[in-house]
Amino acid sequence: MTCLRIRDLSDVPIIMLSALRNQAEIVQGLDAGAEDYVTKLFNVSELIARVGAQLRRIHRHDENRSWAHIDTADLSIDLDSRTVSLGATDIRLSPTEFRLLSYPAANRGRVVPHNELITHLWGDDGARLGPYLKI
Repeated sequence: MTCLRIRDLSDVPIIMLSALRNQAEIVQGLDAGAEDYVTKLFNVSELIARVGAQLRRIHRHDENRSWAHIDTADLSIDLDSRTVSLGATDIRLSPTEFRLLSYPAANRGRVVPHNELITHLWGDDGARLGPYLKI
């Protein structure tokens, strides 16, 4: 089942949309790792509210999590010591490069808008330097 595979790889919220309405199918979807299960015909505003609720839940969870050390597959970012390593190799980054790498990593699970990243990188100089950062 796709939901099980996604759950093995990520903690991203999963809302199943399905035409299957029987209780066994709903229970199977929730047991596979979905946070919510919505059956057809659904109201779009209700679906949007359910997505918003999941995003709020993730945001509250992330606010309580310590981000002093961020680890992914081979990449390790220590926000306190401002160090980065790839596997066993230390990576030397300029202060701007470190901020560019660490800010999206510390905000994982949400899209960081371009203007927010610019402000984080350059503060008041963002308006002037912002065009140099192309995404």
